[in-house]
Amino acid sequence: MSKTLLKKGESSTRMDQIGIKTIEGETAKTLIELFEKDLNCLDKSDDCIKIKVDKKSMQIKISSNKGSFYAENKYTEVTKWCSSVKEDVITVNKNNEDDIKKVRNHLESNAICFTESQVRNACVFRMKSRTQSLLEKYMVELNQILGRPVEKSLKEKEVGATVFEVLEGKSVDAEEKGKGSPRQNISQKDQKAKQKQESSKDQAGSLPTGKATHVHKKPSHIERKLDVRLINGLRFMVYVHDITSASVEAIVNPANEDLANTGGCAQIISTAAGPKFESDCKKIIMKKKRIKVTENEISGPGILPFRCIINTVGPQWASYDDNHKLSCLDDLYFTIRKVLDTSEKEKIKSVAIPPVSSGIFGVPKELCAPVYVQAIVDFDFTRKQFPQEVHFVDLSDEVLDLTCKAYQSFTEDPKLIMLKAILKKYNEKITKENASKQAKTSEKDSSQNFCRFLKHENKKAIFEMGSGVKILIYKDDLVKLKGIGTLVSAENSAFTGSGALAQSVLQHAGPSYEKQHNKVRYGLRDKRLHKGTVITLGAGKLDYRFVIHAIVSRFSEDVVRKDDELLDLRITTLKVLTHADCLSTSEKKLKNLGKIAMPLLGAGAIRNPHTLELLCSFVYQGIQEFCRNPSALKEVHLVSFKEETNRAFTKVFLDISANNFKNSREPPQMKRPLSASLRKAEEKREASASFDIWKMEEPNQDSRNLRNYFTSPMSNTEEDDCIICLRPFINPVSLKSCHHIFCKECISEFFSQKPVCPICNTMYGKIYGDQPKNGTATIFREKIQLPGEDCKDTWIIMYDFPDGKQEECHPNPGNPYKGTRRTAYLPANEKGTTVLHMLGRAFKQGLTFTVGFSRTTGRNNVVTWNDIHHKTRTSGGPERFGYPDPDYLERVREELEAKGITVQVEERKPEKDKK
Repeated sequence: MSKTLLKKGESSTRMDQIGIKTIEGETAKTLIELFEKDLNCLDKSDDCIKIKVDKKSMQIKISSNKGSFYAENKYTEVTKWCSSVKEDVITVNKNNEDDIKKVRNHLESNAICFTESQVRNACVFRMKSRTQSLLEKYMVELNQILGRPVEKSLKEKEVGATVFEVLEGKSVDAEEKGKGSPRQNISQKDQKAKQKQESSKDQAGSLPTGKATHVHKKPSHIERKLDVRLINGLRFMVYVHDITSASVEAIVNPANEDLANTGGCAQIISTAAGPKFESDCKKIIMKKKRIKVTENEISGPGILPFRCIINTVGPQWASYDDNHKLSCLDDLYFTIRKVLDTSEKEKIKSVAIPPVSSGIFGVPKELCAPVYVQAIVDFDFTRKQFPQEVHFVDLSDEVLDLTCKAYQSFTEDPKLIMLKAILKKYNEKITKENASKQAKTSEKDSSQNFCRFLKHENKKAIFEMGSGVKILIYKDDLVKLKGIGTLVSAENSAFTGSGALAQSVLQHAGPSYEKQHNKVRYGLRDKRLHKGTVITLGAGKLDYRFVIHAIVSRFSEDVVRKDDELLDLRITTLKVLTHADCLSTSEKKLKNLGKIAMPLLGAGAIRNPHTLELLCSFVYQGIQEFCRNPSALKEVHLVSFKEETNRAFTKVFLDISANNFKNSREPPQMKRPLSASLRKAEEKREASASFDIWKMEEPNQDSRNLRNYFTSPMSNTEEDDCIICLRPFINPVSLKSCHHIFCKECISEFFSQKPVCPICNTMYGKIYGDQPKNGTATIFREKIQLPGEDCKDTWIIMYDFPDGKQEECHPNPGNPYKGTRRTAYLPANEKGTTVLHMLGRAFKQGLTFTVGFSRTTGRNNVVTWNDIHHKTRTSGGPERFGYPDPDYLERVREELEAKGITVQVEERKPEKDKK
């Protein structure tokens, strides 16, 4: 593809006569992997075009000296090839690393075009091929590898069978294909007559019907959990399927209010639909600013073969307090109803709906299912003609089975799925479960955290954790150890192997290990690995099976003052042990994988005994946290060639085991009462160590000056298009950090809404909200242990907003608003402290609260939460905004990152706590 458009003597061709079109994303990847030879042939056969394929950036550029119209035609011709591509998917449990590795290796070794993604509890492999027969062959091979049943003759299967049938070894016989569903109670003659009648009707609507020709044909081979015809003829189907390949005219995207599409099903749809869909979503937000809960907006389908995508916003369970949970279910009901109303308005025949609000938004699945059924059944009573089919799909069985159960309850007695009835039953169940959990928590924690000394044997100090994991501490050469399955080695962010242990491993492991190491090292190029990253390689000639490389910083003697580095050591230790545990679980046939040997990571230059003991204590904390729930790892060998490190490890473990023995034998001694002066001094000292105040900061004007982020592009932009306006660049500028290029006017308008790169989401400057400026947040640290948390201390945040007047950025400028006081709780461990700092940054940027309507109190013109969820109670579980809630810190972190608040390593403790 090195042909040029202009030959000698053709300099009269002007630049404005050259048309350029760029193909990228999933479309480009599919074309490069499946149609590269066809692109070469087209390039050679047509002297008026030039096709340039860039495999590194996955882009295809089509340029023509006959102008943009000719290039556009070739662009359309080439992209149509993708419509003939056949797809199939195979799913593997994400916890089964062995099966995932087998599938991945088979696909890669056979050069099969595929993409891999994580969906809830499944790892999904989506395969693509130009012919259906190849896909069927791949599916048979994969099922044989995984040991799943497959029918002897694939001819009995209908072409296009989904992965779920192949996995289960099910097919549709010729007789079964001719039979209708027993639940439909409609004869075949009636069905044929109805199909003829429907085909003769006018299908014109507000959406372009031309796109409907790309919709998948209806696959009768899908095994449906539920397939019924409701009273007024609406067909309701429930089955396991990938929504992006459903056989419908439109699908529903369960988005958030900003159409960010950053997680769950929304991210899957966005990735499959490509940049054009993302561009449509951004245009909607530019016009609407925000989509309200229960509302929906229609966008184009991108590269997916549907007429449109209905983007809807469901309710978030945590946004409603205990007294308003029924309102949350009402909002979920109206979310589904309005989706169906939109389908009717746009004359959409069939629509696929995923389990809205049941994932990241946290509405309990057993409550969601009856709401879905109630909404669909009620819509059927008022339905006129459209939609004719509602497909309820998901990749997991859980919600689908609950939906089928809810429909069965409805047929027995419609009152069983009334919202008040199901909520009352759910609350009673949760109350009993929380009571039993709290009763068991204290017993489990105390037993699993217990460490006891066993004996000294062969110059080894041997300890045992409460879970049965043995800890062996001794001096030896790690590279020459035998009878252990996994070795841990410290690496720097560039993966150069410059540490003493890393160099020794490179020297003794042989060329096969060195080749793996160099592949990782040189594959990074100019990039750097993040702290805490864990990379596993084969051990080569060493007597180990694997070498786990942990990315850590080298510690210095002043690490005592660097709490963030100490916390990183604890987290990295936990990650290494967890990863080794997964290896030993997945590779059960390999010997000795239940044993792991590791040094004191990053401490090769430390000699001070006190510093070594401090580092060893944080390693112990990581081991202790891992030992709460180990699977297959039985022994942890803490080995060093330095006697000082061995003494430090032994002293730390002996002190802890002695303290455990003392606490298990003696009752705690009462403290002697302090005098009044000493008590005041003690209170003052504790307050100064655990006290901080947040106030909203003034917006940084430099961060709002767009010139600070723009620079002249270094590369040639004449053959490229702006990804925002999809036209040739006008006054192009390059972003300083990520170097992506846009029209200056396009990126300036985009930055006025949100200062992030539209391509890679790199943040530029800070986002400031409309939170009232007179609010404060006071932080305390108290000796309170939250249910389900191992930390005995708790961060308490007390928000205080007095009454005031609304400003220009508020809904009703000049009118008064009612202030509020709120209290929130976080565990004072490393994750909780990280979230605390992120919440502090969000508060200072005015993102935590806003002025408007409160869904909690039902009042308007009040200070209310701004979609950053807090735990306002210490107990009661997630249903009452309290603990235990194991996923809370991850959820709130995702919400903060969606608002541009990311983790900064230099911030781990409150300012006053640092002092």
